[in-house]
Amino acid sequence: MNWLDKLKDYAPSIASAVLSGGATLPQLAYKAISDATGLDISSMDQAQAAVDSATPVELLNLKQADYAFKLEVERLHVESQGIVNNTMQVEAKSDHWWVSGWRPFIGFVTGAAFFVCVCFVCWLTYQAIESKSQDAMQMIPQIIFNFTTLFGIPGAILGIASHHRGKEKRDRPKV
Repeated sequence: MNWLDKLKDYAPSIASAVLSGGATLPQLAYKAISDATGLDISSMDQAQAAVDSATPVELLNLKQADYAFKLEVERLHVESQGIVNNTMQVEAKSDHWWVSGWRPFIGFVTGAAFFVCVCFVCWLTYQAIESKSQDAMQMIPQIIFNFTTLFGIPGAILGIASHHRGKEKRDRPKV
């Protein structure tokens, strides 16, 4: 049996953390394996050797370590969410309108700007069709490209932030 399959059978959360990459989760997983086996684990090769040579008692300890690992990851998640929540509460209670209102302001401005751009392109398209102007029709793709470039920067930021937040939710062990 492959060592990862064995690890997945006894400690699925630890196995997914070992495979996830990054810095924090694998290190927490190595610590959990160290606690279960009594060995000093700090890399995937050492984890492989420990799981391959684990006794039945160590496998039982590994199963128990999996539960402790889930609790630790959840505790860290709750802690990080608390920090974000506290930051947002401080912003909301601020006496300065800019501190408490910048998030909604940026959201509304971006949404309004996108809506205006879409309406503008639709109006230009209508005018180009109405006037049967080939030159006007050929300019529409260039205008759309320019707007796409303009909204590509905040879109990329939103996409990267959403991807990493979704990845964090998927990688977080279920308790």
